[in-house]
Amino acid sequence: MLRIQLLCILVAIIGYGAAACAAAPASVLRLPAILSDNMVLQQGKPLKIWGWAAPDQTVTVSIAGQTRSANADAAGKWGVTLDPLAPGDAIERAVRTADSPIVVRNILVGEVWVCAGQSNMQMTTREIDNAVAEIKAAELPLIRLFNTAFHAPEQPADDVEGKWLICTPQTAADFSAVAYLFGREVHQVTKLPVGLIRAAQGATAAESWISDEALAAEPILEAICYRKKTMVKDTKGWDPHLPAGLFNGKIAPLTRFGIRGVVWYQGETNGNRAFQYRTLFPLLIHDWRKAWGEDVPFYFVQLAGHFKAAPEPANEPWAELREAQSLALSLPNTGMAVAIDVGDAKNIHPTNKQAVAHRLARVALAKTYGQNIVYSGPTFREMAVEGPAIRIRFNHADGGLKAAEGGALKRFAIAGADQKFVWANAVIDGDSVLISNPKVPQPVAVRYAWANNPEGCNLVNGAGLPASPFRTDEWPGVTEQAHLVKPEVLAAWKANPVPPARKPNPYLDPPSAGVTGNTLDVKIGDAIERTWDDVRADGYRDGPKQAVLQNGETRIWLPYGRGAGIYYELANARLSDPVPGLPPALLVEEGTASSASVVLKLKFDKPIGGFRLQCGPAIFRPAGAVAGVEYSTDGQAWKPLAQTDRAGQIDRFADPDKARAAGLSATDLYLRFYVRGKTNADEIAPDTTFRLRLGGDPMWGDAAQTFFNAQAQLFVTPAGK
Repeated sequence: MLRIQLLCILVAIIGYGAAACAAAPASVLRLPAILSDNMVLQQGKPLKIWGWAAPDQTVTVSIAGQTRSANADAAGKWGVTLDPLAPGDAIERAVRTADSPIVVRNILVGEVWVCAGQSNMQMTTREIDNAVAEIKAAELPLIRLFNTAFHAPEQPADDVEGKWLICTPQTAADFSAVAYLFGREVHQVTKLPVGLIRAAQGATAAESWISDEALAAEPILEAICYRKKTMVKDTKGWDPHLPAGLFNGKIAPLTRFGIRGVVWYQGETNGNRAFQYRTLFPLLIHDWRKAWGEDVPFYFVQLAGHFKAAPEPANEPWAELREAQSLALSLPNTGMAVAIDVGDAKNIHPTNKQAVAHRLARVALAKTYGQNIVYSGPTFREMAVEGPAIRIRFNHADGGLKAAEGGALKRFAIAGADQKFVWANAVIDGDSVLISNPKVPQPVAVRYAWANNPEGCNLVNGAGLPASPFRTDEWPGVTEQAHLVKPEVLAAWKANPVPPARKPNPYLDPPSAGVTGNTLDVKIGDAIERTWDDVRADGYRDGPKQAVLQNGETRIWLPYGRGAGIYYELANARLSDPVPGLPPALLVEEGTASSASVVLKLKFDKPIGGFRLQCGPAIFRPAGAVAGVEYSTDGQAWKPLAQTDRAGQIDRFADPDKARAAGLSATDLYLRFYVRGKTNADEIAPDTTFRLRLGGDPMWGDAAQTFFNAQAQLFVTPAGK
């Protein structure tokens, strides 16, 4: 039986080199956030410990009977490498004399997985099916959880914000559901400690997760490089769409930390550029492996079905994105969990995350841990034309082919040389499927589950794992000509690669006059609704709650400001409010404390009759706080507009369907953003944290994502309408 031993690391300053001042303070000794209490260290691999100290300072590191020393360089950076550890390694209890040593406690040695991607990897355990039972079962002290904070700078960061937490019902509830459930199964089967690092960010494209160096080396991606050079930069690193930004902020700081592998769930944001994903996704895998210095296992989730199911065979972009994902299986040490059968036509975040995590775990258990289990559903191997039919043979047909839950096979289509697909009769014949349709007497191609949402597709193997969607043809797709930048614009830039001067834009720049502090002078007639190619008339295509303009409305971005908007933040503050009679409320703007709530004043050039407000995400912890918005017109008393008490959650708390006011006739509108205790008499606890994003970059073309996730918008109706 494996003997689990808790370890500790002692990091101490033992002296200075000749070039350093002997009086330099020892307090500058620092470790990165990933090297902290409760962490899991990867077994069986060289152990790297690094950090910062005064230049030329000598630092010693001790763990499990090993001791290494190193001198900090001129920039104060130091690092040592120790021999690999095993889960049963014992501690050498050494005592050292040193000023202000750092002791990292409660360490396990086991298996470490980076769990990355966009919102489906970010989605928490409390948001999935059977959440109450899953959370209740999460008392698992040999699993440790690390969540990386949001950061997307232009250059690689040295560190990432976060801390290791022991897996409990409370910590698992707000952690990635896919990551937690995956790690739980790996732990239960291998009996090893498991460390899970969530590096996920909703609504992000693959290029945000790839280094600048890798992007620049691929000529086919020059449009992405152009986009980065011409984007309005956020110096604080809060733009999730910045190419390489999330690699710089969430991945680069981790690459010295030993890991077993990566599990990845992303692709939705690249759906309309699926053909380009054929380059992006393998590039990302190569890039990460280069950063870690080894071909770590890379296991990923193929996109689930989403959108309204097409009644007839059609070319649709998500089918091509899934194909691009499956092509990455040609790389060594990769594996794919097919999720085509657990999607949701109305929800881009399907709630059956148990099936997804289980399939990822099967891949890891088979390919990394040597378990003799079936880990993949059927995948296309070859086709053969047999008169009026086509026979398809599969890899991974373990245990035989069958239709899930019985009945006939569905979602097979067949076409002749005219490339016109029709639904086909599909019959299982031994280890193959025979496809035909009398309307296609001379067939040349077959497709299976080739749609955004191939609802009803049901081919599985004996283990019940679903077949991956596929096509046998290579006919032109719908995303091959998808462009981030118009070709003529890109050609002009290539001829003269100097970023053009950005033209004034009313959505990014303050009006030329009348702006002081938080006051916005708004000419309603100038605030014209911007059109977007990927937003349909019925609203945001991936989120039914997305607001659209109603009769007579004008959209105004809040606040007017530089591209990536503003974060308002409250953290570790004792709250007070200078306005008599109001409960305590405080916001911190751009990290600078204020003694009052943030108030935005909008002065309109004509009276407004009503408005609706939509905000970006609010993050607030711990339980017991309320975030909200109040409004005032023409300097009258404050009135409540919207609030939320889902403390500890992330929520788009100002829903425009609820956060509305009507029956007005005013030219001055005040919006007051606050956080306060649950009751008017309560102060907020000193450790309360609250963040609210206002703004966002409306110039970014992926409107369907930024609208929902980042920006605050005001929908104003002029008086009389």
